[in-house]
Amino acid sequence: MREIISALFFGILMVLITGCQPDANTSQIDHSQDVTYYQLGNVGSYWEYQTDSLIFDNQGATQLNRTGYIRTEIVDVNGMIDGDTVYTVQLNRRADLADSWREDKRYQIEKTLGGDIIVNIDNLVFKEFSFPFREDDDQTTEMNEASKWQSILFSDPEEIIEFVEGEDLQTYIKWDSTFVINRDTTLMFNNTTYENVATLQEATVDNFIDLRKSFAYYAGGIGLILRERSILHTQCQNIDPDCISDPWEEKAYKGYITTQKLLDYSIL
Repeated sequence: MREIISALFFGILMVLITGCQPDANTSQIDHSQDVTYYQLGNVGSYWEYQTDSLIFDNQGATQLNRTGYIRTEIVDVNGMIDGDTVYTVQLNRRADLADSWREDKRYQIEKTLGGDIIVNIDNLVFKEFSFPFREDDDQTTEMNEASKWQSILFSDPEEIIEFVEGEDLQTYIKWDSTFVINRDTTLMFNNTTYENVATLQEATVDNFIDLRKSFAYYAGGIGLILRERSILHTQCQNIDPDCISDPWEEKAYKGYITTQKLLDYSIL
């Protein structure tokens, strides 16, 4: 098995979202704003986030709270001969707001002429975004059914292992397509109101033993403002078959619930 040790910089948190219904008339959608949801900017552009995680360990008997901070900064931009643009991103971390940033790793984001955003981090390749959002030709299908793409571009995702507090997790097991749930909505958290927000459902798996949920929220002209992620596993049914109906926060043996919230940004 390939083993990947990855950090927790995505998340899940209940937030107040208003006006979050798909556009009723897909034929009236203005796609000119779709490209504004994913921002990269020029060298020196950065985004800073707070991450809050609830980690399950020891068959759920131990629950750990973790808070940290991450910063992504564009450090290089290269135009390719085929017209695509490749951005090099520096990922930094710190445990406390008073600490200095610590360099973690660099990864690449490729923006294609076709409107795809391809992220290559730790040799894992994802299609993180795709625009313009699509609709069916007959104009009858709601946008969240038509605006979707395969997000995982690497083979054997079930073999990718993430280690959290010494526990191994198959983070991307049964990961499927990314869906655009809604767009041009308003989202409020941390006493800040964000307009023109698009919500992406990156994963939704909920069965007897695994929960995989991931949602990303992008604001026009800003980029990613919030990501919610829940990666949980249980074997409680081996002890109590009735536990299947229990909330995941009660029956999880291992995994995490984590959130990544925007604190500051500068787009050059």
